[in-house]
Amino acid sequence: MVKYINSANALVIISGILLSVVIAFICGAVIQFFTRLLFTFDYRKRLKRYGGIWGGLALAFITYFILVKGAEGFTFITPETLAWIKNNTALILFGSFLVCGFILQMLLFFTKINILKPIILSGSFALAMAFSANDLVNFIGVPLAGLNAYQVARASSDPLNITMAALQKGTHTNAGMLLAAGIIMALTIWFSRKARTVAETELSLSRQEEGYERFGSSLLARIVVRMVTSLGEGVNKIIPRPIRKKLNKRLDKSKYESLEKSTVEGGHPSFDLVRAAVNLMVSSALISFGTSLKLPSPPPM
Repeated sequence: MVKYINSANALVIISGILLSVVIAFICGAVIQFFTRLLFTFDYRKRLKRYGGIWGGLALAFITYFILVKGAEGFTFITPETLAWIKNNTALILFGSFLVCGFILQMLLFFTKINILKPIILSGSFALAMAFSANDLVNFIGVPLAGLNAYQVARASSDPLNITMAALQKGTHTNAGMLLAAGIIMALTIWFSRKARTVAETELSLSRQEEGYERFGSSLLARIVVRMVTSLGEGVNKIIPRPIRKKLNKRLDKSKYESLEKSTVEGGHPSFDLVRAAVNLMVSSALISFGTSLKLPSPPPM
């Protein structure tokens, strides 16, 4: 059994997934910290100053994520177009930053539109597209592989003695089957009560404020939290007091009142628009980078 199980690649994948969680946590925490310093919790007043630049950067990362993560799976994109996208990645990123940043800044100057909402909508679409594609493979991959094996055996004159060499080649899946499977998945999620329960649980676990914990913490989780807390306290002691006062003032949320209504438990939103936008931007950037290196994708934060 050891001879036929590819344990080396399995261990690489498992360690890559665990490492991606650590990287996603560190990157998300650092970028979230500096973004909060920039906008503070009363972000509406400061959004008009540099919201266009920040929003353009976020949408550029999300656009890059959609192209890198999704372009290879689009059946309607020709190999020439795919090659052009890969060869002009820097141009696409810079162009997206300039165009999106200019449009968002004009919206801030001349309208009352909150530019964080289209950023969150775009990021949610990008992540949904990526993870739904992964779920679609898990959902329909095994049946299609079985169908392909059956077709190979049926086309052979001696199906009982045929080798598995034909299954080593890549196959082109029928787009109609993928579309039908995707529709079934979408309808199942739409009408499933369990899917709504899962969404509510995810939101409650990712909330900013303290509240009732549905699941108890594990010993490993408590150890990690204590280590991070101790590290934060140590860094806090090193920072000079004047700088520490300014940081605390920027991060003070005692006067912050959310203007968004929420139906989640406690009447508070799970996270504000700044945090949601940062999560989506960082997730898009990390998943795109990991995909380009052929690494497992980090989970959304």
